[in-house]
Amino acid sequence: MRTKGYTLSQEAKTYMSQNAIDTTQLRILFEEGEVIFSKSDPRKEPCGIFYIESQNDEVKPFAAIVENCEEKVTVKNFESL
Repeated sequence: MRTKGYTLSQEAKTYMSQNAIDTTQLRILFEEGEVIFSKSDPRKEPCGIFYIESQNDEVKPFAAIVENCEEKVTVKNFESL
């Protein structure tokens, strides 16, 4: 997931603008965030769904709901923690 490019759904773009999340924070989430497998569905066909939480040291912690397909990754939405 870290090596593929990603796209943002309209919901994700809206959340980012409303909560002042930038692409740097998103990159850090992908690199250092924790996948919460109890909230994920990695074997879903055709694309796995992953729930990734930011590190606790974030000023405004958040989680991303990410769809991981063979060719691309789509950030579907975010949640505040």
